Amino acid sequence: MILDMQGAQSSSFANLLQRSIAFVLDWLFSYFVMLPLVAVLNLARGFGGEDTNVPPSEIHESSIGDLWWVPIMAAVITGYFTFSWTHRQSLGMKATGIQVVDAATGTAPSIGQGVTKAFFTVAFGFSALLLLVSGFSDAPEGFNAVDLGVLYSAATVFVISIVGRLWLLRDPKRQSLFDKIAGLVVVKTASKTANV
Repeated sequence: MILDMQGAQSSSFANLLQRSIAFVLDWLFSYFVMLPLVAVLNLARGFGGEDTNVPPSEIHESSIGDLWWVPIMAAVITGYFTFSWTHRQSLGMKATGIQVVDAATGTAPSIGQGVTKAFFTVAFGFSALLLLVSGFSDAPEGFNAVDLGVLYSAATVFVISIVGRLWLLRDPKRQSLFDKIAGLVVVKTASKTANV
């Protein structure tokens, strides 16, 4: 199905509420799917097999250093979003009655467009996760320089992502900054548009 993007009315574009609900649903789905994978990887990694003869003064625990599973999770979630968006809809988008299309042609996004949008989405999601995890950490001696560098980077990515998402409030096609970069637009599905 090809949508006419030139003659599209503003009511055919997805609003912030629809997009936010779809975003939250997709991330909840992603996290709950990933929990068993992370649990299995933790078991394979050998939790409980630490050397108990090491004096406590030589043990350095870092809340950020123990997030070894983040790259694996990021790769799987990026794949999920890329696959979903190159097929127009993620599960959250299906639930809210919206879809993503190429802004110029109205066709399904290309793999490059899907990867670009997935990259920005995963960067936003993981920056939020990292800030949340570090906010509840109990590092007894505080954060080291590497930890602080990662936290400042995550905070910067998070703020840029929020501004990029809020961009759609002023855009006539309700495109976020990242939609514009990827050349995409999020629209209501045909059945939802007919009800407007």
